[in-house]
Amino acid sequence: MKYFKNHIVVFVFFLLIGFFYINQKFTIIKDLDYSENKEKDKRPEMNINRLDYYPNQFESYFRDNFSLRGYFIKYMGWIYRHIWEKSPKPDGVIIGQNNWLYNVDKELDCFNGKRNFNDEQLNIVLHEFLYRKRVLDSMGIKMLVVLHPTKYAVYPENLPPFMNSVPKISSAMQLMNCIKDSSDIKIFYSRDILIAQKKKHDLFYKGDNHWNDLAGYYVAKEIVNQVDLGIPEIPLTKFCTDTIFNSAGNLALMMGNAEEYAETRIKYRLCENDAIPFERFKHIAPENVVYTGEFQKSFKSDNENLPNAVIIRDSFGDALMPYLQNSFHYSTFIWDGWNYGFNLEIIEKEKPDVVIYMILESIIPNIYTNGLSKNWN
Repeated sequence: MKYFKNHIVVFVFFLLIGFFYINQKFTIIKDLDYSENKEKDKRPEMNINRLDYYPNQFESYFRDNFSLRGYFIKYMGWIYRHIWEKSPKPDGVIIGQNNWLYNVDKELDCFNGKRNFNDEQLNIVLHEFLYRKRVLDSMGIKMLVVLHPTKYAVYPENLPPFMNSVPKISSAMQLMNCIKDSSDIKIFYSRDILIAQKKKHDLFYKGDNHWNDLAGYYVAKEIVNQVDLGIPEIPLTKFCTDTIFNSAGNLALMMGNAEEYAETRIKYRLCENDAIPFERFKHIAPENVVYTGEFQKSFKSDNENLPNAVIIRDSFGDALMPYLQNSFHYSTFIWDGWNYGFNLEIIEKEKPDVVIYMILESIIPNIYTNGLSKNWN
């Protein structure tokens, strides 16, 4: 009897292993649609001259693509969340109070001051912006630097009780203070604007590390004021909110049970004469840009008396577009892979009245590592 049971165990084991292999080939059971806020590794090519690397590369590929992975993520996420009361992705997501989720990658270190500049790095970034301003001044173009806060900086009160919820001095505050003390560069940190409004509205999604379109409106409104080119204000009442849907944020998707964190999302557009997509010039994305489809977004409003703008952004810029694209005649938004580079070639083609650098505080160090100009350093 024991001999028979042992054979049954072995048979069931190989049956399960074989089923996943067969399902990988023929898709008997379709996997769940899921996202972990990252691109899956692609199957590596075997190079006979570089075999030492292949096992690790294939393991990484298989880990991202094995059969029915979505079901494993979903149910393990449920077990972690509801039975063990832990984050299923502790290296990626922190579960705060009232189901508020916080991104770990770079943002936690920024909040704790671990991504701050040393004096040498800060001085180099300062001189980078001084160089950009000097070149733009010679072209008759204004420059504005806008530093955006992470969710930690605006909603520290929703962090888990065991975390110190007092914001530390971040790289954004370092850079803003340095530039204000050492130059006439126009710069502002949009955290204070959001903190002033958060008692009236929710400005970040609970299940996402991004702010919502309403936050984008208030920040964009201040950007227009800071540009100081006589741009008339567009009241919030001029915007329609007829695109409303329920969706889970990027952090909720990483948790594996996105439906538990679905929340209402409202997209804004100008009710009348909304700016239309319009490319005066086609700019080619550099090879190191991951999301090439997001590299350039250009618009044209019907008001020819408005100034033109080039805006260097990241994903947080999406929420500002509905307002900013209507505050300029021609506006070109560039996402250069979180490098926040000068992008002088684009500026020389577009010949804008103002260049705006919108930078997320947790990624400001990328300027030092990837975004410096070659002409002065």
